[in-house]
Formats: sequence, C-alpha cells, structure tokens
Amino acid sequence: MKNLKICALALSAGFILSSVSGCVTAKKTNGTTVITSEAVTSEASSESSSEASSEQVAETSESEKASASDQEEATGVSVADDTIKLSAERQEYVNGFVTAFARQRINILDTANAGIEQYVDFAHIYFVINGYKQISTKTRGDLSFEIFSFDDARSIIAKYFGYLLKEEDCKKLPAPPSTYGDQPAGPYFEDGKFWYEAAGGESYNILAVVDTCKNNGDGTHMLHFSVYTVDSEDYSKDDVFKKYMKLTSSEAKKDKTLKKFATGTCKVGVGESGDYILKYYRSNNV
Repeated sequence: MKNLKICALALSAGFILSSVSGCVTAKKTNGTTVITSEAVTSEASSESSSEASSEQVAETSESEKASASDQEEATGVSVADDTIKLSAERQEYVNGFVTAFARQRINILDTANAGIEQYVDFAHIYFVINGYKQISTKTRGDLSFEIFSFDDARSIIAKYFGYLLKEEDCKKLPAPPSTYGDQPAGPYFEDGKFWYEAAGGESYNILAVVDTCKNNGDGTHMLHFSVYTVDSEDYSKDDVFKKYMKLTSSEAKKDKTLKKFATGTCKVGVGESGDYILKYYRSNNV
C-alpha cells in the first residue's frame, strides 16, 4: 500500500486552511484512492495567535489600569488597599460627622440594637450643642423642661442614622411628670413634642479628627479617628470651629491647642450622594 502525503498549504488542491492546518494522505487500496486528513499545528497560525493573545492581554491590562485610575479619581478609593484618600472638602465632612457623636461623649452606639430613646437622646443633645435653636423651655409643676418638636427630631435622626422616626411609636413614651422623683430625665412625649428635664450647662469643647478611612467593599466605610479636647475660648465660634473641622490627622497631632484623650472606630453606610449614616460607633479613652 502506497501512501502519498499532500501538504495542505497547496491551495490549488482545493483545501481551505483554518487556524489549524491539516495534511492530507492519499491511500491507494485495490485500485481505489481514499483521501484522509491529519491535523498538524500550524506554526504560523500559532505564532499569530500568540501575538494576538499578548496584544489582548496588554490592552486588557491598560484598560484595567485606566478603569482603576478613573475609579480612584472619582471616588478617592485606592484600588490597591481600599484606603480612601480624603480631599480637603471630604476631610472636613468626615471630621464633622464623627464630631457630632464625639461631642456627646458616646462610648458605644450600635444602630442594630438602638431604640427610640437613644435616637431621641442624640437629637436632644445635638440641638443643645448647636445653639438651642430648636429648643424651647417650659415649666410643669416643680420641674423645668427643654422641649423640641417631633418633626425636628425626625429630621436630624434621619440625617445621621437613616432612620425614620414614627409618631405612633413615640406616643408610647410616658408623659412628662410634674414633680421630682426617681425618674429619668427623658425622653417624654406629649402634644407632638419631646420633653427633657432641664439640666445644668456642660462643656462641649470636643472634636474628632478622622485618621484613616477604609472602603469595606459593601457600601460601607470604616473610619478610625482620634478625639481631642480644645483649649481655646473661641472654640464655639463658627469660624474657629470650621478651622478645626478641616484638620488632617497629622495637623491635629501638631496643634498645641488640642489634647488627645480618646480613639475610636466608626462604621458608616454611604448614600448615593456620598453622605454618611451611622452603623456603629465606639470610642475608648487613651
């Protein structure tokens, strides 16, 4: 039996080349010629495919780099280690957010376990710290109260916690008393208002500065911060307070008017606008 191999590169023989070339074998048996093919890897095709793959990998790599660069520029998140690079404007925002809790001397606040009382307590002290604009005073029997509206409380609670306060739930709180006794300072609820027994003035010369901010990859950020007391008589002035809110971690450490007394962590949810809502807050004295 005689074998005759015909190279598949001979286009004149009518064979069509694909990415894998084939050679054809003609066998003559009993006077009849039978044509079969054998697959042979084409070096030229392999080299071409290898070059194309290299180009595609290079293009993909460059595309990923460009995408990562665009993402980092747009969000401030470093793709490499999930550290968020805070712009000056963003530093001021995150400092202000955490300071709202630090000034209330909160140690732990976990919204997964928080009740109406905790949310309303936050609103009360927030209003006290920020100038009493939402608070009025009223006397009932032997007691003096600080009063603020349900609408004002719901607004500030929604801003910081993303929680929508319901008036029907607040109506379950007790009505304000009229005599001294073994009772909490509040919250009490009556006539669409929250009532707290008036207390003596406290010092709120406290601020927080965010040291690092991490992207958790699930729509939340983890903030690590330091809490300082401020040795400045002008601290409560708006222009002075705003200057403190702009401090970076390194600047705060060098500021001689600040004394560090606590550190903490704060987990927050991030809205579409970039605004935070609190998930968890914890601080410990140093």
